[in-house]
Amino acid sequence: MPHDLAHTSVPVPHHDHDGQSDVPRPALIAAGALVAITIGLAAASRLGLLQAAPGPTALNTLVSFTVSPTRQAKDARSSGVQAAPLVIRNSATGATLAQLTPKQDPFLRTTLHALIAQRSAAHRAVSAPFILAKGQGDSLILRDPTAGTAIDLAAFGRSNEAQFASLLPDATQRHAASTGGTSP
Repeated sequence: MPHDLAHTSVPVPHHDHDGQSDVPRPALIAAGALVAITIGLAAASRLGLLQAAPGPTALNTLVSFTVSPTRQAKDARSSGVQAAPLVIRNSATGATLAQLTPKQDPFLRTTLHALIAQRSAAHRAVSAPFILAKGQGDSLILRDPTAGTAIDLAAFGRSNEAQFASLLPDATQRHAASTGGTSP
């Protein structure tokens, strides 16, 4: 005779809770408070009562510049060498900020070459300006608007940051950036 599974009874454990939960009361209160705070912050943000912390786009721009390889740099690049001068110009005025020879400012040169190579590989405008901005505590931030990236130059040490500070338009900004302090 086949066994009928529909009529098989399985013992069900009986829990006598008297309406009480196994979760401690303080944990339930904390979870409820967390949910209420999250909903309140989301509502306040949506209503404009809260403002986000300033991101890279809200930084104080000190100088916007373009990088143009010289004729020798274009020839050197085709052979895979970064040994020719770079000309850095103020994008607003066209004034030359620096003309870097292969031995000058290696951190600045290498950083700019790497960013330009990234732009080229991603088919972004290689000639678009870079932005040097003031970050928190007078640190310098290098922004690439084509990629939406920002690099805190202080993370690479003051001497490397000072190479970029040399591009700033006046000595007061250069001093503040290179010393990490405020202007005299």
